[in-house]
Amino acid sequence: MEGGYERVIVKVLRTDGDVVEAITYESEDLTDDPRAYEWYKEIILSGARENNLSLDYIAYLEGLPAKPNSDSGAAG
Repeated sequence: MEGGYERVIVKVLRTDGDVVEAITYESEDLTDDPRAYEWYKEIILSGARENNLSLDYIAYLEGLPAKPNSDSGAAG
């Protein structure tokens, strides 16, 4: 796991009314540009598709802005 993040368990209210626990990661390191890199956005989209998330949610993710890839941290 990359450094700088703390694993946090949160409760999430599903659309069917059930409450489930989910794992998220938080960081106190902030940036002036909150957009994800394009390579990271593609990882998120790939996971959304692989896990059969709704087409509406995938479209939402596709519409999020992303910043151009940098040399550091880029996958593949």
